[in-house]
Amino acid sequence: MTKFIRKGNLKKDFIPNPGEIKILSQFQRIIRQDYKLIRCTKNMISKSTIDASGQLRELFKKTGRINFEEVKQGRENIIRKNVGVIITKDGCIETNVSFYRPNSKEGDPRFWPYGARNLLQEGVLLMITASNEKLIFIPIIDTFDILDQVRKHFTSNNSYNIEYFRSLYAPNKGKWIQSCSPYARNPKDVGETLESLLGMKPNSSKKADLNGIIEIKSKRTGSGTNDSLFSKTPNWKLSQIKSSAEMIIQYGYDSQKHPDYKNLYVTVNSEPNNQGLFLENDLKNDILAQNHNIDGSTCVWEHSILKKRLWEKHPNTVWVKAQEKRIDGKIYFQYDDNMEFTSRPIFSQFLILIDTSLIVFDWRGRVLPNRKRYRDHGHGFRIAARNRRLLFSDLINFIA
Repeated sequence: MTKFIRKGNLKKDFIPNPGEIKILSQFQRIIRQDYKLIRCTKNMISKSTIDASGQLRELFKKTGRINFEEVKQGRENIIRKNVGVIITKDGCIETNVSFYRPNSKEGDPRFWPYGARNLLQEGVLLMITASNEKLIFIPIIDTFDILDQVRKHFTSNNSYNIEYFRSLYAPNKGKWIQSCSPYARNPKDVGETLESLLGMKPNSSKKADLNGIIEIKSKRTGSGTNDSLFSKTPNWKLSQIKSSAEMIIQYGYDSQKHPDYKNLYVTVNSEPNNQGLFLENDLKNDILAQNHNIDGSTCVWEHSILKKRLWEKHPNTVWVKAQEKRIDGKIYFQYDDNMEFTSRPIFSQFLILIDTSLIVFDWRGRVLPNRKRYRDHGHGFRIAARNRRLLFSDLINFIA
């Protein structure tokens, strides 16, 4: 069995500079596994070869891609495997990777991902990691396009994302956790308490809660309320009505709890409600319209915007329930270990579910008629838990 001795120390130019460290920190929020760094040199690119250091050989062996101790010397013994993915700003390129040992005295192990010569430049830092039985090559370049491609690649692995969530949730598994609002219930307390446990700060981001990868949705066990998908007000520029405040004034009712205010806390589906409001897809113009049975169109959403919003918010989602009890007068939650994971929402299904009233839109707000004071709790699209499987490509029940 051949043994390889590592020569010298890690070259200083393999160490990332401050700009690269910033980019790496963004990648590491998504890539939660071991990786190695290589600084591309002119010699590497011109000769299409990279030395496989001890750490890289360990990575290749650990992931089952190649064991260099079993590779014979000589170019006639080159091993080519379709195990590579190069992530660029334009997408993910699957490619062959060659592994070989030259006819030198020690036959230092080398490798090369095919196609990399046209994609890499001298001085670029290259991240090498593994995912889903593939070796992943990512140039550390300051571009949101590459970050987006990294996110798409690593969030498409359901097992990986479930394990990632489990790793964060594990320290609090089975425990009773004091509510973030211990003395008074509120609609967000279950979710905000769980998010705090996972190290997340309260946010109103349009993207998934957990590093843009996993959305967390939680509520009390036994709650009969619909699940929130996302909040999205209409495109007021394209609408007859020009604001949420105007919508509430036009179709709302006098508030009993808040004197002088107009309330609009109603659900809108494909059939006219008590206010005469209903939803209707206009496939010819690619819009979703909220119509009134007398006044006609009141407001619209563009399909393209709804599609983007749905995909941004729910690339992967964990749905959680929690038991509640009081301890010494304070509210505590115990999160149910039986959870549900969904991924890859289907937008054509989203539209059909609106047409069949299985996805609805809720107006939830109040305003003074003079519009000097306005408050809403998030106008948004919602779905019943039993209908999730109709919206998402993947639905997995798992134990955290």
